[in-house]
Amino acid sequence: MTIGLLKAAEEMGLECPDDFGLVSVDDYPWLGVFRPRLTTVELPKHQLGSEAAELLVKRIQGDTSTPVLRKLQPELRIRESCGFGLFVSGEQRNSRAPEPVPVRK
Repeated sequence: MTIGLLKAAEEMGLECPDDFGLVSVDDYPWLGVFRPRLTTVELPKHQLGSEAAELLVKRIQGDTSTPVLRKLQPELRIRESCGFGLFVSGEQRNSRAPEPVPVRK
């Protein structure tokens, strides 16, 4: 879906992150070929599979305890596609980028 969105935006003359910010779910090594680099939410897939298998084995072995709820922490990997770099550097990369909001003291 992310690739389709980027392609459609390009066809409309829009550029990421100058015209819109983008965050995708799941971080794959091949995503490094995209420019700007994609901001992603990485799900702990290995931990999820490991804990699910552990619970399944216990059930197969006859464990009849009440179901458990496990919450796994995702990781936000901030990169250029969310537009973060446009404001951190204090410089605008493109004239279409929004003006920074002045901070009043």
